Amino acid sequence: MAFKVREEKVKKVEEYRKLMENARAVYLLDFTGLTVAEFNELRKRLKSKGYKVKVVKNTLLKRAIDGSVYNGLSEFLRGPNALLISYDKDVIGILKLFYEFRKEVEKGVLKGGWVEGEIVKREEIRTLAALPSYDELMGKVVVLINAPINNLYMVLCGLLKKLAVVINEIKKKKEES
Repeated sequence: MAFKVREEKVKKVEEYRKLMENARAVYLLDFTGLTVAEFNELRKRLKSKGYKVKVVKNTLLKRAIDGSVYNGLSEFLRGPNALLISYDKDVIGILKLFYEFRKEVEKGVLKGGWVEGEIVKREEIRTLAALPSYDELMGKVVVLINAPINNLYMVLCGLLKKLAVVINEIKKKKEES
């Protein structure tokens, strides 16, 4: 029986490793106070956008992250924890969704996380969440790139209109004479 329990723990550790393997961001959520229905609602919202949520056992997660790039997450492993994982290049989108949800239920706290190789603390997470999402930033970049082209187009159109007016005036003068 003891061997079976040990085997299950080894499988869980491996599951946690695989879960975080290609992650761009991993956040630790203290879900204290959330009802099962609320937690499931959070899971559903995050899953609909391609994010993962996994309740973890601290001791097994510690084993999974020891010696890895996620090792710094160990400092946040107190109390109940769930992993919020983003594999997407938009590492802020998951935070925006979480904080939207948190406004509704007023429960749950992000303790810390790992973003693109860096450990982030609670305060830094709030700052990250305030940044525009990847899609918003890309939209702004497109507008900025397009602005000079649009301005050139407007100038050329203006010149063509002026040229047409001048040609029209010359035509009128020739017809008069």
